[in-house]
Amino acid sequence: MKNKCLLPLAASLALALAALSGCGREPTGLGEALQMTMVPVDGYWGGTTSQGQSMSMIVAGDGTSVSSFIIDFRANETWGWADIQATYTAAMAVNASHQFSSGITFFDIRGTFTGNNRADGSFHAEGQINIGGTYYPFSESVTWGAALVRVSGKSPATAAAGGAWVVKASSLDRGR
Repeated sequence: MKNKCLLPLAASLALALAALSGCGREPTGLGEALQMTMVPVDGYWGGTTSQGQSMSMIVAGDGTSVSSFIIDFRANETWGWADIQATYTAAMAVNASHQFSSGITFFDIRGTFTGNNRADGSFHAEGQINIGGTYYPFSESVTWGAALVRVSGKSPATAAAGGAWVVKASSLDRGR
């Protein structure tokens, strides 16, 4: 015996997929229909790094821009360690593949939206910490995952292109 409830559901799904595809053309498959409609949700996003530290960012412009990227990480080096918070204020454009990047070698952010409310990426930092007038080099890489925390009512204004990094160390330990 056929389940009569499945027929209306299948018809509704077919109509929804046709409507999502646009231009009167039916999508070639469910994957295409979902890909065409995946837009990162504007709002405040937060998550954690592979070190268990926090990170956050703002998505704006109907999912076309990421700004105010803040990440906490621990630089572990032979001279000791430093807890560092880096903030990137510039807007990063989200491309058609749902990816964004800072394009800066010494503080490199890379991210990919894997859904309307999920993103994953990596962060690499290189620099020097000034401890008592002596500069100590560091280099650290972490991965991160973020999810939508709060939806914005209206897209917040995106940061101006060419923004700056703000970097501060919250705790240091030169002993190992």
